[in-house]
Amino acid sequence: MGNLAEEKATTPSSDPCFGYNILDDQWRDLRESNYYYGQNDIYVEWSGWYRLYLNGETAQMSEWCASFSGCGGDVGLYLNGSHPSLEDGVVTRDVLGTLSVWLWYWWWNSHQCGSYISTSIEVKACPGDFYVYKLVKPNVSIPRPTYCAVAFNNTSNDPCYDYKSLDRPWRATNESGLWICDEHFSWNGWYRLFYNGMNIRMPESCVGGGSCNADISLTLSGPHPQIEEGVVIREVCGNTWNGCCDFKSKPIRVKACPGDYYVYELVRLPLYFCSGYCTDDSTISNTFSSTSPATIIGSSMTVNHDPCYTYNILDNYWRSTFNYRFQYGHDDTLVEWDGWYRFFINGLSAQMPEWCFSYMSCGGYSSLWLNGSHPQLEDGVVTRDVYGSVNDQCSSYRSDPIQVKACPGNYYVYKMKRPTPSIPAPAYCAVVFNTPSADPCYNYNSLDEPRRATITPYYDKYYYYGICDYNVNWNGWYRLFYNGQSVQMPESCVGNGMCGTSNPLWLNGPHPQPEDGVVTRQVCSSTWSDCCGYRSHPIQVKACPGNYYVYEFVRPPFCSAYCAGNFIK
Repeated sequence: MGNLAEEKATTPSSDPCFGYNILDDQWRDLRESNYYYGQNDIYVEWSGWYRLYLNGETAQMSEWCASFSGCGGDVGLYLNGSHPSLEDGVVTRDVLGTLSVWLWYWWWNSHQCGSYISTSIEVKACPGDFYVYKLVKPNVSIPRPTYCAVAFNNTSNDPCYDYKSLDRPWRATNESGLWICDEHFSWNGWYRLFYNGMNIRMPESCVGGGSCNADISLTLSGPHPQIEEGVVIREVCGNTWNGCCDFKSKPIRVKACPGDYYVYELVRLPLYFCSGYCTDDSTISNTFSSTSPATIIGSSMTVNHDPCYTYNILDNYWRSTFNYRFQYGHDDTLVEWDGWYRFFINGLSAQMPEWCFSYMSCGGYSSLWLNGSHPQLEDGVVTRDVYGSVNDQCSSYRSDPIQVKACPGNYYVYKMKRPTPSIPAPAYCAVVFNTPSADPCYNYNSLDEPRRATITPYYDKYYYYGICDYNVNWNGWYRLFYNGQSVQMPESCVGNGMCGTSNPLWLNGPHPQPEDGVVTRQVCSSTWSDCCGYRSHPIQVKACPGNYYVYEFVRPPFCSAYCAGNFIK
């Protein structure tokens, strides 16, 4: 627990509004990610009345249960009832405890709210819009209890006119099949909900688990407010396959606005399972509004200038096609794109990928790539289609085409535009192809592992191979050998379970000729039903004098292995 600083009373000590202790522990925040911190309010020497703060802002005890909210301990304590008004004076409120995720993991109990009853406390409302609490030692039979606090930011502007538009058709209650988790999105402020430009609102009743393209469907536990009520706080229910409101998410604020729409202060969700805020498809109305993007990238461009020399820089490390940490929560439909862009990854010049491969995340949910090759210098500005991949599904979505131009200095610029909003959390991908400092034909690593041969099964009755190149720290170029003899990667389908792995990797295309130099080739992995059921990250290949090949192997996005195929004649 943090320091407890006692303030001197400025009026008679009988009024706790002017003689209280300050309690400012960040880990008490109900609306932060609820990790286990090992705090325990049983061991605190409580002494009188307390006023709560979070990060220096005035706070209050929670009146709402939120599943898995330990608030720094194992059991989060909240008020079983509303706060008093000024005219109520000192009131007594019961205190209940909610199981944290750690205890729930070992003891299944879907409705964890009110699992424990602690000692009642006294509460008083004070002039200046804050509360004081006569905190006492919690019930000692409760595992590591802590008093929860919540702070609601003051809205400097009316959120009815200062909101971000959230037009995500895939959040509708009639949508399912994908697993888009709001735990990975960074919510910030107030949002108005749309469905393809039409007004929509959150549901007020139970929605089945798996709806809204999430595992746990989040709905309001109560009606929307009326305009005269102003900003209200509403509990949020998490509906699962097993029942309604099995989980309670963090409470949010809602406001009814003139023009028959609502705004919501959406917050980041606790890290459990995969939950998502729903929109009710039965409430769609023909109220259209332009989108208010959440992020602005770049600066104004002069359209008659050569974009090769007047471009915005886009250097987001999470756009890398090697970013296999799924769903970082980025969404390029929230960006106000402004003209032409050049890609960088960690300061290195990059380009959009021309290939689909499985599990490409690039910081969002749907990964956007060019459906076609990049232009040559002499081609000038060309237009290319853009496709979106989800998990192992290539071309699941089609976004709006963009313009591309090749520039002197061996780089490309792109006239980016807002992706199609019906695509779930799309993000433009980028890839860096390193230019070798030395000729890889004479600067390579030898890879002589006979178990990579196309004839080696994943396992036989004597030995389990189980090669997993996902766990290998690949670095540079490699030449393949089989017991000392030069071999090459196979160019045709390799059966599932061969090459000493469950997912063998082979080249989906011919090897180059020496005059081709360094080329890029797609890499396929066979499944039990499809020769190219999975696509790995593309690799660079070069044909070398002396009749052999070198490969720039990279980490694949799943457990698989590069195959060593035929001997080179």
